[in-house]
Amino acid sequence: MDIHDSVALVTGANRGLGRALAEHLLDRGARKVYAAARRPESVDIPGVEVLALDITDPDQARRAAERAADVTLLVNNAGTNTFQNLVRGDLDDIRSELDTHLYGTLHMAMELLSHAAGIKLRHVPHAGAGPALTAILGGHVDALASGPAVVLPHIKAGKLRALAGWGDKRVAALPEVPTFKELGYPDAEFYIWAGLFAPRGTPEPVLARLREATRAAVAEPEFKSAMDKLETPIVFKQGDDFQRFFDSDARRLAAGVRKVGRIEDKK
Repeated sequence: MDIHDSVALVTGANRGLGRALAEHLLDRGARKVYAAARRPESVDIPGVEVLALDITDPDQARRAAERAADVTLLVNNAGTNTFQNLVRGDLDDIRSELDTHLYGTLHMAMELLSHAAGIKLRHVPHAGAGPALTAILGGHVDALASGPAVVLPHIKAGKLRALAGWGDKRVAALPEVPTFKELGYPDAEFYIWAGLFAPRGTPEPVLARLREATRAAVAEPEFKSAMDKLETPIVFKQGDDFQRFFDSDARRLAAGVRKVGRIEDKK
């Protein structure tokens, strides 16, 4: 692709990748570069014209498209798949694109809270927990859902404040922080967990041996020490007990996704 002398529009400039792409295009000889961002006040890239753009706002999308009518190259770093979507304000197409990649772990936790508490929150996508943590520490977002290990050092340093936990019990490292269930929002209950699975049809003696080996492994002092360092509680479930938890959690998450947007039931 010939970048030299092109007029480029980079979407998603509130992200570090979007800013880097805009700077790269200038270095490669683009004649002009626009950078679209939900929060343009937080984007300052020398030589780049920053446009306010929330792709779910048709009026704002049209204004951005009119301002950048001379664009010849679209660099997609957000949820729009063609430049024409911005011109038309085609919300169905845009939301279809958004629906394909926004159901991340941290997103679902916040969505469950949003619906349980009857409040409206704006989801700001990030490429993982690291960029999301950087965003809240930098003052670019107002709240974050996270496991304790990632944020605990910043809480202890006074840079972040823990408001509540999603589980049915308080986090051991933060005994003063209540759960959302305690605060009156039981529907916000949410867990990040790991389990061991075997193919359907695995002989029962093999399953029994796997369960016993797993039980022994999680009881090892070395394993417990490692989980303690990650502030990750160990809850061992097996057989029917684990199946009941799995089914309950799956129903809870499916209900949450339906509230966010679309989910297809298996027929």
